[in-house]
Amino acid sequence: MDCVGHAITTTRLLRVLERRGLLRFHRVLAPAMRLRFLIFQHYPAQIGESENAGAKSDDGEGALARFVVDSWFFDNGRPAAVMPLDAWMKGETPNDGECFDPRP
Repeated sequence: MDCVGHAITTTRLLRVLERRGLLRFHRVLAPAMRLRFLIFQHYPAQIGESENAGAKSDDGEGALARFVVDSWFFDNGRPAAVMPLDAWMKGETPNDGECFDPRP
């Protein structure tokens, strides 16, 4: 499966959790896209903090913090990496900086 397939599958799973009321502090957004050198595209699922989380706008325009949920970095069946959208857009990976790294 490529990253598009991973992003779609992860987004669908997150939407199921959202519909069942299991995402109290986040909302599911459309998958994000990162473009490098005009030909290298990568897609992860994306979530944003909901107003229930007590979060404040991080850009002064009402947008709350956003995160990517990227299962591409690890073997199938392993938890996905969750990291801030801004860090991911700069090309960071789970090994580079601030993210949830599920590896033991």
